[in-house]
Amino acid sequence: REQAHLAEALREPAGERHGDRLRRGRAWWRGVDPGAARCERTDIMKRKNLLAIAAGLTMMAASGVYAQGYLGAGVGAGNIDVDCTGVTDCDKSNTGYKVYGGYQFGGGWAAELGYFDWGKVTGSGTLAGVGTGTGKLRATGVGVGVAYFFPVAPDWVPVVRLGIARNTGKLTATDTTNGGGSISDTTHSTQPYFGVGIGYKMMPQLFLTGEVDFSRVKYLDSEKADVRLISIGLRYAF
Repeated sequence: REQAHLAEALREPAGERHGDRLRRGRAWWRGVDPGAARCERTDIMKRKNLLAIAAGLTMMAASGVYAQGYLGAGVGAGNIDVDCTGVTDCDKSNTGYKVYGGYQFGGGWAAELGYFDWGKVTGSGTLAGVGTGTGKLRATGVGVGVAYFFPVAPDWVPVVRLGIARNTGKLTATDTTNGGGSISDTTHSTQPYFGVGIGYKMMPQLFLTGEVDFSRVKYLDSEKADVRLISIGLRYAF
């Protein structure tokens, strides 16, 4: 009787291939329905794939390498290191600020776009080409570059930046001895910038930051001065 059943199970229906016939015979011999066996194998593979995907997402989230955007701003002490020779009163330090946004695309690397107000210089005395008077130089810039965030500790994240800025130096000077004449000059230049900083995680997406950025500005067409901004601010990831 068992041989008759086996022969019937192994009998090839119309259009059935030899491999299918063998699978049907083995399944009958083991007491397993062939269709149910295939479904069970498919379910197992699906579960394995889902587990692999979930494990990968968990590892990415834990290591912080998933892509995300962020916005930040900082305010602090700006400095324009101009040559104050011949000026009796020269103040190179003033309040400056920056705002920026970025996209962190994995491995700690990010692309950034930012606006810098490097501060201003005010002075009085003998100004070259003008006479005795007062003057003011303000420096601003728009920059694009890359940043690298070091995952050295869960709550502390150092960062370094490097990029290119389109800086503008605007000089205004007033002659106080020869009829009150004044001049105004604006000079644009493309300059490298770099920066370093550190962030402290106050909340899962909010960091308190302390950073310093450096670049250079041109004014009066050919004069150059180094600029620096030391700032404290916030960075929000989303």
